[in-house]
Amino acid sequence: YINKADQTKEAEDKISYQLLAVRKLIDENKEYEAQNTFSEILTAEMNEVQS
Repeated sequence: YINKADQTKEAEDKISYQLLAVRKLIDENKEYEAQNTFSEILTAEMNEVQS
């Protein structure tokens, strides 16, 4: 999902793939990676709103 998120041009699609990646990481008990990925999403969204 992360690779697809990096390849997509649409912001909504990118966020969707990133959230799917977070969900998969949680399913795999990789909470630390999930938290980092989610933080990246939030940071990107905040930067976009401020622009």
